[in-house]
Amino acid sequence: MQVLSTPQCLQRELPFVPEGLWSLVIDGVSLPPLHYATVKILDMYFSNKEVRSLLATADRELTKAKTKSKPKNLENSAGSMDMDAELESQPNSTALGFVPASLIASFKTAKKEGVTDKLILTVAKHCLRGAFEISNDGTCLRRIVAFDQRNVVDMIKSTVVLSQSCLLIRGIPHDAVQLDFLSFVADKAESAITRHLFDSDSGRSDEFKSCYIQFADPTVMVKLLALASALTYEDVTLSIESSCFPTTPTTTTPAGMASAPTTTIKEKGQIAIHPSEALGYPVNRLLKFGPLPDTSASTGFTASSLTAAARTAFERVAPVADCVVRPGDLFGYVRFRKAVAREVAGMLVKQGGGIDLGTDGEIVRVVALEGEEERLYHDVAKEKQKQLFASDAMIAITASRAVKTRRNQALKHQASISAAAASKRRAQQQQAKKSAAKASVAKAVLKGSKRLMEEDEDTVMGETAGGARMSRRIADMKRKKVKVDALEDLVQGLSAFQ
Repeated sequence: MQVLSTPQCLQRELPFVPEGLWSLVIDGVSLPPLHYATVKILDMYFSNKEVRSLLATADRELTKAKTKSKPKNLENSAGSMDMDAELESQPNSTALGFVPASLIASFKTAKKEGVTDKLILTVAKHCLRGAFEISNDGTCLRRIVAFDQRNVVDMIKSTVVLSQSCLLIRGIPHDAVQLDFLSFVADKAESAITRHLFDSDSGRSDEFKSCYIQFADPTVMVKLLALASALTYEDVTLSIESSCFPTTPTTTTPAGMASAPTTTIKEKGQIAIHPSEALGYPVNRLLKFGPLPDTSASTGFTASSLTAAARTAFERVAPVADCVVRPGDLFGYVRFRKAVAREVAGMLVKQGGGIDLGTDGEIVRVVALEGEEERLYHDVAKEKQKQLFASDAMIAITASRAVKTRRNQALKHQASISAAAASKRRAQQQQAKKSAAKASVAKAVLKGSKRLMEEDEDTVMGETAGGARMSRRIADMKRKKVKVDALEDLVQGLSAFQ
């Protein structure tokens, strides 16, 4: 029989689905564990990477089946060739891309998951829209779209997508104005509220009420949950927890939303990875317990006493990393040092339905956090660290600004002192220049006076003696000399002052 090297199904171009096979799961279809495993197997074997190998395997198995079923007297005869041609022309031929469902069910992966050929055909026909075509005899299937196998990391992350963005706020004063309270929450969330519903606060007195608040973005819910321990309204500490809006109908589990795995995952053709590596936080370590007595009322219980009692009780079962019960909250959380939360919850439920915290002999229910609840817890913890870091950073910035302001003030004061000293030096220099100019003028006048006096003396000495004229000139000369002496004293005084 002639075996086609490239089947006709691979020669023709199929429409490519970039979102992958999981995006073709029919809306509203809830996938039980077996159906989820079946879609995962179909996604692996019919992906672009593995489909050639699958068709080659199917072709070999079909060849073996033909050889076994062919009568010996027809081997290498015209009848044998006619039989081969007839088999190849059948609509379920591997040349057309059809693969027997029984072949896929015989693989080790399918056997390990408990997937049968009937389940494969059922899922391909009723759960995946427009992905596969079933043969006329109902035993084979082939893909009619092309897709890549979903990455393991994407598969793990799809199990923890936050689908809810609703908060239940308890402890609101009964006389609080609704519009004022909603405005207060919107300011804290820095986001608009899509819908809300006020209700009585179950478990508390008539003095308080509760409110369901829905946001469009789940990250807003995370932000407010991180602020829960410091959120007060009208001097009352509020209790906040994630919830579902009461009027929201129960929805089916989204496609591929099985419980988050807790062990290392190894898919064919992909590197083995642990869920913690893909998610960025440890899995299977968180356990939720409650409802707890009201710590805000006079019940004799406080948040600290319940925390100590819960830690002691859980320490008897497994090593505890930390335990948290916030004032006013109905539920507490415990984090174990090892990945044993699901095992501990299952054991406690089997033994007595929960754990005894000494609250009037009542058994407190416990449940391990999985999927988006587990992610929400870690997202809130990360947001708290971010807010704490931002608070510390703001304190450091404020202190730095204060130091910078004081330094600038000191520099300005020093600059003003330097400017005053420079101005004083300039004034002294100008005064000294003026004094020097006056002294130089006085010296010039003195020098001129001495020269005139000497000329007068020479003139007098050259004239004949006698007479009143001589006497007058001598008197004038004496007066001039006195003035010159006085002027010389003045110049010496000015020089000394300079």
